[in-house]
Amino acid sequence: MKLIFNNQNKIQPKIAVLVPAFNEETNIEYSYECLNNEINDLINNKIISDQSIIFYIDDGSKDKTLDKIKEVKKKNESKILAISLKKNYGHQYAILAGLKYLLNQVDAFISIDCDMQHDYKKFNEFINQYVQGYDIVNSKRINRNVDFPIKKYLSNFFYFLYNLISGENISGYSDYRLISKKAAKELLDKIEHPPFIRGTVNRLNLANIDILTSVTNRRYGKSKYSFKKMLFLALSSFFSNKKIIFNLFLFNIIILELVYLFYILITFFYNENLVDGWPSIIISISFAIILITILLIQNIKNNEINPYKKKNLIEVNIKEVL
Repeated sequence: MKLIFNNQNKIQPKIAVLVPAFNEETNIEYSYECLNNEINDLINNKIISDQSIIFYIDDGSKDKTLDKIKEVKKKNESKILAISLKKNYGHQYAILAGLKYLLNQVDAFISIDCDMQHDYKKFNEFINQYVQGYDIVNSKRINRNVDFPIKKYLSNFFYFLYNLISGENISGYSDYRLISKKAAKELLDKIEHPPFIRGTVNRLNLANIDILTSVTNRRYGKSKYSFKKMLFLALSSFFSNKKIIFNLFLFNIIILELVYLFYILITFFYNENLVDGWPSIIISISFAIILITILLIQNIKNNEINPYKKKNLIEVNIKEVL
């Protein structure tokens, strides 16, 4: 649901661009060049505050990522801030660490990957929608041309399955988005372990809108998102969503009941020793169970039932602040 409220945002908001980086030594200088030029243009055009920053989060990199961040920071001390995490916590935790660290220091956040595959030229549109009153501005990709066919098919299947079970459509969304400070506070309060940010953001009852964006090929380096990491993120999306966990349980009940009904019917037609009336009783009970299960699923989709306690995020330790 898209909610709109009266604009209460600053005319020139202070923005933090969050850039999580894991083993991205070849992309630090390039990303800084792209983002710095874009931020300067927005400042010069009086679209954002001149206090806006680029915030790198080194996610426990093993290469020279942190050294490269230190080098670019020397070029502009006031524009760049960074933290280095004690170990590799993962992309989702890196973004959350950035949100938490800067929560009361800026008006809004834009998160973007360090490889610059996302269209950073859309910052102006993000800011415009924020100023209009939207707390969440999602990017929705219009192409998957840069993906290998197998990745494209697996992604489409994942989104289909996620939508089927949860009733939430997140197809095409990524972690390239703008969220206000208000949305960031609510996100940090509601998200659970294992974190799946785009799913949790989708469930926040705040003003939101989508912007269509395209994705380009990497210019430097290789993707650090292995199949294993993508699989873990997909599993995280299911295990972090209470509705999905409970729905899967209820779906299993329905499947078992249908199998049992089939067994009863087969037995009825091929076994003459059954007690009269027994199959009809069992079938009636089974249909009643299936009906109740379907009603429970519908209630969960309407957020009327929430049978699980919140699973708190793990603690993220910062090794160094730049």
